Amino acid sequence: MQNLLLARSRFVLLILLLDSCRPNDIKNVQFRVRDCTNEVTHWCKSRRLQLNSEKTEAIWVGSLSNLTKLSGADRSLTVSSTTNQPTSVVRDLGILLDDELSMKQHVSKVAAICFYQLRRLLRSVVG
Repeated sequence: MQNLLLARSRFVLLILLLDSCRPNDIKNVQFRVRDCTNEVTHWCKSRRLQLNSEKTEAIWVGSLSNLTKLSGADRSLTVSSTTNQPTSVVRDLGILLDDELSMKQHVSKVAAICFYQLRRLLRSVVG
């Protein structure tokens, strides 16, 4: 199974495919993401905008076995001058994506919101 890297910012969503889990592939992806975000930063500055690199999130996506192969490597990403550590869950367009794409957190969150709204409806009907 291929590994994915999703890097999300207010202005950009990057999806890069890795064919293997070797550490030199990780460095290649880090350089590609850094170059791409530098281009976005330059584009924003030319239009008098500012990319908020502190709000940028990154996640490495893959099977559990492939993610464990990457666990010892430095998986941080540099956006502008800020170094971001990858997280296990990111939120994009209201959807919670986890590192195995199982959507467990998203389903739990939606179910909790639904039960909350049902309790509110019940209280308004009953009393």
